[in-house]
Amino acid sequence: MRFLRLLCLLLLCAPSACSAVADDANLCFRILSMSPAATEVLFSLGAGGSLVGVTRFCDYPPDVFQKKIPRLTDMLDVSPEMLLTMAPNLVVLDNLNFNLKERIESLGIDVFVLRSDTIPTLCDSIEGLGGVLGAREKGAVLAASIRGELDSIRLLTESLPRPRVAVVVDRDLTDPLIHSLYIAGRESFYDELINLAGGENAFTMTGVTYPRMSAEGLLTLDPDVIIDIVGSHAGSKLNGGAIQNQWKTLPELKAVKNGRVYLVWGDEALRPGPRLLGVLRRFASCVHPELTSYFE
Repeated sequence: MRFLRLLCLLLLCAPSACSAVADDANLCFRILSMSPAATEVLFSLGAGGSLVGVTRFCDYPPDVFQKKIPRLTDMLDVSPEMLLTMAPNLVVLDNLNFNLKERIESLGIDVFVLRSDTIPTLCDSIEGLGGVLGAREKGAVLAASIRGELDSIRLLTESLPRPRVAVVVDRDLTDPLIHSLYIAGRESFYDELINLAGGENAFTMTGVTYPRMSAEGLLTLDPDVIIDIVGSHAGSKLNGGAIQNQWKTLPELKAVKNGRVYLVWGDEALRPGPRLLGVLRRFASCVHPELTSYFE
């Protein structure tokens, strides 16, 4: 079995089949991305042409579809048989599926874990992946651009009042009433975005990354601002008016009463990756509407 796998790799990575990852690299990679964020980073590093597989959730950039890259049905598991068929020599995981690392490495395949626990670890991971791919300069430039923009926004918001913000990351958007939801806790990636945007996380407890709350619990929290992230899972039938009407069923909430419930559309808000800066600008405009014109 191992001999067959090695033979596949040798044939598939012959010079005629190699795709250069970067202009200054003479490397042959066959990359399997098991994370939508990782796929976006790989394309940003110029490695999109080396992808031999992505997950069914990987829908950006559009080149993912144009290149007709084979798609896995799941990002939380992968079979040895599928790995043998795709014959990758590098698999890129992220925080959600890093537990697969040892299993994949046991098959003799290199693994890189794109860490996004915090914004600094994400930038470090982008640089690290660039180094692995022979695109060190591209990785350094991308990471530096993210860090620079973050610093600019931090300087813009640091002297402003800091309203208490709740970021809703998941709930049943088909239910006309809001019964329960998941919000971003102190240990989440979003806590940094809230602070950079000039707010303060309304959920102060530690130890829970994404706490589940009832409507009553949210009423007790009573944030000044609510940012409701609406990903593609919401479906095409829901519109902003329908979702805002769901919030109006909780008129006692300060954010509802004062018209401070904001909908942030798009899966990029659920994926820490190269589009992070756009998400942060939207957060900052929600927390401090007076800054909206600055980001236009």
